[in-house]
Amino acid sequence: EAGPLRCHILSELYMDVGVEEFGRQVLQETALQFPQATSCLDWSDPQAFAGRANDKRSAAQELRATCGIILQPGAMDLTARRNGVRRWLTRLCPGAKATEPAGLILVDPSCVMIRDGFRGGYFYHEIEKTGRYREIPSKTEFSHTMNALEYALSRCLPISSEDEQETQPLDFADYLGQMR
Repeated sequence: EAGPLRCHILSELYMDVGVEEFGRQVLQETALQFPQATSCLDWSDPQAFAGRANDKRSAAQELRATCGIILQPGAMDLTARRNGVRRWLTRLCPGAKATEPAGLILVDPSCVMIRDGFRGGYFYHEIEKTGRYREIPSKTEFSHTMNALEYALSRCLPISSEDEQETQPLDFADYLGQMR
């Protein structure tokens, strides 16, 4: 019998390098931390699929060609991304043991950028003391990591037919078929 569906964030990787080097680092970290893994499901900023002006090859195409990493686009809409995170953060895990945290999302203590991002490092600026906030989050050292989390979580847990149109997750069996 399968246990309750939970999201375990076990690792994070942030570095200021080119796409190909980042892909190599992802593969290296994945092999090191998860040696039993035979496949991974990766989501990204939908802009990773846009061709670059200089060679018309997208970052997603480059990662697939050079590293074998197959990306799926996360939700582009900021509201869908925020709702994806909110769904995970505001729901309790049915059947969680008394010795376990009750939430659906669990973040490993080693994931400092994500933890500190949730603690206020990732935020929206207030508009001149009006009580209203800007539509776009502030660009800080946490924004890339937190945006990556939004792209993934926006695709993982659709809970209504309205959400499913925007955040339809990729069927894992389909994903494995793409890898062959």
